[in-house]
Amino acid sequence: MYTVRLSKGTSTVTVITTSESRVNFTNLLPLIQYQISVQQNSCPQKGNYTTAVWTTARVFAAQIRVTNQEYKPGYGNKNDPAFQDFEKNFVIELLKFLSALLQNLINSGQMRVVLISLKAGSVIVDYEIVTNVNDNFTVANVAADFTDALNQSTALIIDPKSYVFQAQNSCSADLNGCSENAACTSIYGTYTCQCFAGFNDTSPDVPGRLCQDINECVSGNNNCSQLASCANTVGSYECQCYTGINDQNATNPGRDCLDPVTCYSAATFCNKNFTCINSKANICSNTQAFPCSVLMKDKSFTTDLYNPSSASYINLSSFFTVNLTNHMKTKLSVSSFQIILVGFRPGSVNAHFMAVTNSSTPISSSALQEALTSGVQDLSKDATVIVTPAIITVPEAQDYSWRTATIVIAVLLGAFLLIVVILSALWIYTKNRVGKFSPEKSSVAFSAYKHL
Repeated sequence: MYTVRLSKGTSTVTVITTSESRVNFTNLLPLIQYQISVQQNSCPQKGNYTTAVWTTARVFAAQIRVTNQEYKPGYGNKNDPAFQDFEKNFVIELLKFLSALLQNLINSGQMRVVLISLKAGSVIVDYEIVTNVNDNFTVANVAADFTDALNQSTALIIDPKSYVFQAQNSCSADLNGCSENAACTSIYGTYTCQCFAGFNDTSPDVPGRLCQDINECVSGNNNCSQLASCANTVGSYECQCYTGINDQNATNPGRDCLDPVTCYSAATFCNKNFTCINSKANICSNTQAFPCSVLMKDKSFTTDLYNPSSASYINLSSFFTVNLTNHMKTKLSVSSFQIILVGFRPGSVNAHFMAVTNSSTPISSSALQEALTSGVQDLSKDATVIVTPAIITVPEAQDYSWRTATIVIAVLLGAFLLIVVILSALWIYTKNRVGKFSPEKSSVAFSAYKHL
């Protein structure tokens, strides 16, 4: 059972006792803030619930200039008796000449005339006409009714050119009951509300008033990678790849997280264009590199094992890089042996690492697995060791095709230059052999030529 109390200010409007999950209140006044408190009678340990709600209204803004009164200093303060007297007399004067319908609405509280400000110039009156949405008033009929009433007044002489009526922007402060987490849309003197994305509307019958943040990280309504943390924020959430996991898209973090353990065993690991882990250069400088994993079924994974800087990661990794490394050197009778850790992953705890050596004598996969299996017994009594065949550590062949092309071009260019030189020499030689000739008269009958 619930006891539901509706209050306005310090006054109780109504009290309802019910077993239903919802209560409807009727005949509420427009644009009034009410308080609703719910007492849980059957489960008092759950505590009471209290909230404040605004009723909707259609509000019209109006302005007139009263020419037969002078502005008083007290008119600038709503709490001043002079302002309050003017407002009281203004409403009384209106009630004298408004229609019976409007008089009844004002007297019942379903319509209110509220003075907003009084300004100098005789007296400029800004006021609002607050109406019930369901009464469907328009600017036209409000303007006609109030202009007619004020024109009949003898106590207030109104400048006929000063009448202004318009639908108020109800999304202004204190004119709507939208949640701070909702969008307000002003519609012809009233408004609608809609909760922002990332918020759940807990009162859909009156949309946008009670908007509760959705915890996308708890609900699962997020697109964070499985290798990322999810942090709830107001109206949204943030993703971040775990430390030690590569984020492939920094502009949209935590969605595309690359796990190095998925690429370190690739046969092309040492190719120059292959990027996987930062220790690639160290690994590929050895004669042999074996991708390995140790599944420790008697250990439990925690997310801090993703982070190479965490105490848990450092403590566990030291067993592999120090204890197990020394064991392997003794077991395999080699002086050059190193374990390069790639990371720890869930599935109880699965350690991924590279076993590398520069030993002149090759180590077989079976010998390496046997030595690792005996070595990890000091850490885990229920461990499975997997050794992948050694990757190729010799860097891929360099592409020297550009050098070949350069040599070919140089040869062709040299041949061309040689041909040019030869042709030039032939031309000079021919020129010197032929010489130059000039005509000379020796007789009238013929012309002779003299070699110069």
